[in-house]
Amino acid sequence: MHWLIYSIAIYIKSYMNSPLTIAKRLLEVIPPIVQKIRSEARLAVKGKITLPQFRILSNISQGIKTVGGIAEVHGVAQPTMSKMVDGLVKRGMIKRIADKDDRRQINLALSKKGADLYRQSLKSIQLQLSKALSELNLTERNSLAKTLDQLSLILPRKRG
Repeated sequence: MHWLIYSIAIYIKSYMNSPLTIAKRLLEVIPPIVQKIRSEARLAVKGKITLPQFRILSNISQGIKTVGGIAEVHGVAQPTMSKMVDGLVKRGMIKRIADKDDRRQINLALSKKGADLYRQSLKSIQLQLSKALSELNLTERNSLAKTLDQLSLILPRKRG
């Protein structure tokens, strides 16, 4: 009888850690995390730029250098994103730079003003998130960090 309980326990553990079960759990856990990050971002940029504008600065900072690439990440049409980028260019947050190899290609870069605002806002968001994470003990934080590293390897970001 003892072996049966042991076998059932192993089966349950393997089921609980199956890729499908973990995928379901990710889809439950990630949306509230994203909502918390968005909420903190809104507070960090309030009165300076909008949240979508902050996300554009973030995309450029992370290496997405074209209007088309950013539009794809945001799930909007390129002309829509182009208008949003125009607003940030007019405010001095973004610069348009012709590609060295293909003059028809225009890349985006953060201006000093845009980079400074992005960096300050990001620090504020990180500080608020770190307060929530401080509720975890060191072992839990180490485990979370390792898991995030593993996820970043198997779920790579698209660059454009």
